[in-house]
Amino acid sequence: MNVNEISLKVNSLLSRIQKISTFLRIVFFASAVIFGFIGILGYGITLAGVHPSLSFYLNLSSLGRAMECWFAYKLFACYVRGDLFSPTTVRYIRCIGIVSLLMGIGNIFDALHRQLHNGWFQHVNSSPWIVEIVRYLQMILFHLVHNLVTGFVILFIAWIMDEGRKIQEEQELTV
Repeated sequence: MNVNEISLKVNSLLSRIQKISTFLRIVFFASAVIFGFIGILGYGITLAGVHPSLSFYLNLSSLGRAMECWFAYKLFACYVRGDLFSPTTVRYIRCIGIVSLLMGIGNIFDALHRQLHNGWFQHVNSSPWIVEIVRYLQMILFHLVHNLVTGFVILFIAWIMDEGRKIQEEQELTV
């Protein structure tokens, strides 16, 4: 393959990435607006006293999802412009990972809070010890995997992309 053939192939791949990113950018923008509206509406209903049983965490979770979707929208906007490995794209990926981690931590506390109030711990403590261990592990591991591990993986990918970008910049400076 000569340089022109490689250049055409790269441009074709970049064009495909940009087309798909345009669609995903629209999806994530709409999702951010919808999640944000639901979260704000939930807090408004709770504060107005219309229906006080709406969960504080679910409202916060909706706003967290809105933030994740907003950062994904910004990330795909960078991809539409062709900025695949810029510091800005790495920053948006890192922001998605941080929000996911924070939501995972909130998810664990919310689950523990709900279990304390519905008598789950008393029920489990009256069970045989093996059932207790399995139930606690199920609850904790589900919530760990739900957002915490995902958040760490996203942060790890952002770190790898940032290091790859730095290596590429160093190689471009090397003669």
